[in-house]
Formats: sequence, C-alpha cells, structure tokens
Amino acid sequence: MIKIILTFLLLANVFYAQEADSLSVEQDTLEVENFGNALINDKMLSNTFEKLRNIEVNKSSKLRIVHIGDSHIQADLVTDYLRQHFQNKFGNAGLGYAFPYKMAGTNGSFWTIFSSNINFDNYKNIKTPDAKPVGLSGIALYTNQNDFNIELKVKEKYKFNTVRVITPNNVNSFFVANDFT
Repeated sequence: MIKIILTFLLLANVFYAQEADSLSVEQDTLEVENFGNALINDKMLSNTFEKLRNIEVNKSSKLRIVHIGDSHIQADLVTDYLRQHFQNKFGNAGLGYAFPYKMAGTNGSFWTIFSSNINFDNYKNIKTPDAKPVGLSGIALYTNQNDFNIELKVKEKYKFNTVRVITPNNVNSFFVANDFT
C-alpha cells in the first residue's frame, strides 16, 4: 500500500468573463501592487541563499527544495525545468520524489517508468472511499494481493543508490530488491 498527499500551490491570475453569444468582452480586474522584480520578505530565504552560496563556493552541503503544487508539479514540467537549472549551477543531487502516477492512470515524470505484475486500485485525495489515507502525491495505490512486484526504471541522467518507500504509519510492508542492472 503506497500513500501520498497533495497540497496546492496558489498562483495569482487575472480572470476574464465573457457574455454568452456576444462579441463584446467584459474584463474583470484585480488590482495587485507591482513590486517589480523584488522579493517580499526576503529575510525568510536568507538561510537558503547562504546554503546555495556554500554549495557554489565550497562544493559541500546539501539543500533540499520541496516544490508543492498540483498537476503542473505531478507532470514534472515546471519542476524538471527548475531542477535542471539548479543542478547545472550547483550539481546534480538526483531526481527527488517519484510516484508511480501512470500506474494510477494519470501523468507523471518523463524520467521514471514504473510497472507492476498486477493492477492496483487507486484513489485521489478528492474522492477516497471509506476515508482511506492518501499520501504525498494526492493519490494512493491499493491492493489486497500479498505478492506483487513494482519495478522502477529511471532514465540514465538520474542514477541513484537509495530508495525510500513511504507507507502509512511508516510500516515496513515491502521487500525492496536492488537489481541495479
């Protein structure tokens, strides 16, 4: 049983409304103060910038960046772009979190390929029967079968030597084979 939770990244947008069957468009506006290219409350990021400087200068330390969001994060489009730019400048610390989205019938990262010898039931955080737990990705995979395989292939750019399986209540309910061929 794999458990995952989804949270949302809120983005400011200007919305437009149009009357039905009309050629005229009425624009709804929202006034937002323009701060230009400035960070607001940048002191909150001072530790992050210090770690980035330390990594750049001393080639030591690690910085974990968690990008929380919705389907644009799940598909790994925005996050892949940002990850590649950070890794080009500061070094490749790996792919990060991966979930078998395609096994749940939805989109996922280009860099990972998950497969299994069985089909799983899947539930999203917006519609879970009997309040079943859903974890980090907002999707959970369930099965009543005791014997199954999940295979993960990661494209060559992201080699790794550690796999952490996240389960409900951190119950060690999996045997992880390490065939890195």
